[in-house]
Amino acid sequence: MSSNDWEQRKLNEIADKVSEKNKDNEFSEPFTNSAEQGIISQKDYFDREIVNNENLNGYYIVRNDDFIYNPRISVTAPVGPINRNRLGRNGVMSPLYTVFRTQDIDNLYLEFYFKTTKWHRFMKLNGDSGARFDRFTISSTQFMEMPIPYPTLEEQKKIGEYFDSLDNLITLHQRKCEETKTLKKYMLQKMFPQNGHSVPEIRFSGFTEDWEQRKLGDVFEQTANFVNPNDDDIELWSLTVEDGLTPKSERYNREFLVKKKTNFKEVRPGDIVYNPMNMTLGAVGFNGMAKSVAVSGYYTTMVANKGYDSYYINTWLKSPQAISLYKTFATGSLKEKQRVQFPTLSIIPATFPEHDEQTKIGSYFEHLDNLITLHQRKYMKYADLSVFDWEQRKLGELAEIVGGGTPSTSVDSYWDGDIDWYAPAEIGEQIYLKSSQRKITEEGLNKSSAKILPVGTVLFTSRAGIGKTAILLKEGCTNQGFQSIVPNKDKLDSYFIFTRSEELKRYGETVGAGSTFVEVSGKQMVSMELMMPTTMDEQQKIGEYFSNLDHLITLHHRKQNYVLNTLIYAKTTLFITKTS
Repeated sequence: MSSNDWEQRKLNEIADKVSEKNKDNEFSEPFTNSAEQGIISQKDYFDREIVNNENLNGYYIVRNDDFIYNPRISVTAPVGPINRNRLGRNGVMSPLYTVFRTQDIDNLYLEFYFKTTKWHRFMKLNGDSGARFDRFTISSTQFMEMPIPYPTLEEQKKIGEYFDSLDNLITLHQRKCEETKTLKKYMLQKMFPQNGHSVPEIRFSGFTEDWEQRKLGDVFEQTANFVNPNDDDIELWSLTVEDGLTPKSERYNREFLVKKKTNFKEVRPGDIVYNPMNMTLGAVGFNGMAKSVAVSGYYTTMVANKGYDSYYINTWLKSPQAISLYKTFATGSLKEKQRVQFPTLSIIPATFPEHDEQTKIGSYFEHLDNLITLHQRKYMKYADLSVFDWEQRKLGELAEIVGGGTPSTSVDSYWDGDIDWYAPAEIGEQIYLKSSQRKITEEGLNKSSAKILPVGTVLFTSRAGIGKTAILLKEGCTNQGFQSIVPNKDKLDSYFIFTRSEELKRYGETVGAGSTFVEVSGKQMVSMELMMPTTMDEQQKIGEYFSNLDHLITLHHRKQNYVLNTLIYAKTTLFITKTS
């Protein structure tokens, strides 16, 4: 077997089944294993006590870092979930669960392996989900025979750390998304007048006039531009309560409900579309794109009249105040079948500010919506990064490692040319480089050991702070403080290897040597071993994913504490708060 190959171990070779049972109620906190939430206190999960804490004898003792298998089947866990106790404390689990304690394996690595579907096949071949529709059946002896991919402990640690960092990033962006949604919900309540009032509680400074009441029929003009998607080469889109106007998915593909192929409506840029049946739920969409799309002919399409800001209008239409009005004016004998057709919508009275204030409010909510969209766009699923199908490769097999050089500073003709020449001090937090602080001439290049590096090269500082990286957007060269990575076109994606910067840095700091200063050599970089996807396509998808994450991170750096600061600012200088 090659030293690069992974071994395969049985679970019972790297873990022991826990048979230690609770005695004399030594441990009083029962845990549960949720597919979505992991190991949590049973009280927190069910929001109440469901077992008699005075009778927990016979339950398995679960210690910190123990793994628990829950045989309960769900959509997200078709053979039941396996999770690790990360609570930092001991508890107990029902004997219905399988508890095991590891040895000679990295727990992070194993934890993320169980987040994949790689072990599901073994379960389906050796177990049974037919006895009870909600529970998977497998003997504990057979369960512990499960094969586990087993690289070296060092490699396990690196894989575990890699996915743990990714998990933290995803959590960060999910939290930022929820914070922005919360802020938007708060501002929707405060920046539009409550029904029966003429001014909102919070408004931008510089605006003091009372808002005017108008009927929505004066605000909107109904449109009815029917199209045939097949003949007119126009995309079919859906309308949902959650996401508004959105590309059609299998879930919302209901073309069969539209009998006539011409019975689709065009939604042009700037148009608003709503579902009369679900208007009371906020099923409204705005076409903010530069292209037209088609929707079901059942929907109502309309455009705001001159003097009304489209984004303001779109935001107000989904506000709590607007939804309250729809419920008041909706027609239909049954509550679940109440509709708001355009003739009904047109008679609804609403309060509006002047156009300048509309534009200010519309721009504010557009910014919030853009932030939410950015956060939502690139959520990661672990199955998409199937590291257990990767292979170990040396960096020198995938790229050329190129050093740099410095022309003589005493020869003026070598300098102030048009060739970019980078020094380590220039490599900061930026991702891409397209212009250096100093430049050299063609003569200077030829009279030094510097080499032209192509677009897509990942600059890697090899001294004076090992491990700083950036990607070249324009050809250039470096001084001797670099061991730059020039990816082989069909073997290594630039952004993918850039995402491994921390790993590159740790390696360089570990193997670097030198009496005056620590430096990593080109020979050492060539020998670096990396876990790699077996295809360029997967590399590129990972690179694209992290590229979007990096853009989000950059955005958050610019907007540090944006949500909190916006709220504080809104209550102090930016907004005037109504006091009477």
